[in-house]
Amino acid sequence: MILFGMGIECVHILINIFKCSFHYDVSLEQGMNDGLVGPTLPDLALVTDTTPEKMSVLFTWRACLSIAGSLLTGQVLDRVDGAVVMATVLLLQAIPAAVTPWIPHMVALCAVNGLSSFFVAGVNTGKLFTLCCTSSDYMVAHYCNSQ
Repeated sequence: MILFGMGIECVHILINIFKCSFHYDVSLEQGMNDGLVGPTLPDLALVTDTTPEKMSVLFTWRACLSIAGSLLTGQVLDRVDGAVVMATVLLLQAIPAAVTPWIPHMVALCAVNGLSSFFVAGVNTGKLFTLCCTSSDYMVAHYCNSQ
């Protein structure tokens, strides 16, 4: 069968390349979002007028909401299409990362970074779920089905 001048095998290869590049791009974006707080912690402490020692609450808050994000996204992925969940979580993850430098209150900064961590965990869970469900690679499929 010819589709837009290409054989169906060629279209299948292009789809696999797109899926692979999507997972790579999501991993790159997720790493950048996770690494946002650590190096900027002294500057965030200046913006919120607190000490870096008191800013450690931020990391605890992020860790707790990360666990909640993984659990909730796993439940949602069982009921909703994975591509829709991934697109939604990726869009929602960008908002807290964009507004973080302009938040002057410590509690608000913790809340916004907690949301960011919640969505990062959702992206991680969704990425693993979609990779396992759509992969034709034997090793990935074997790993995902053996859990």
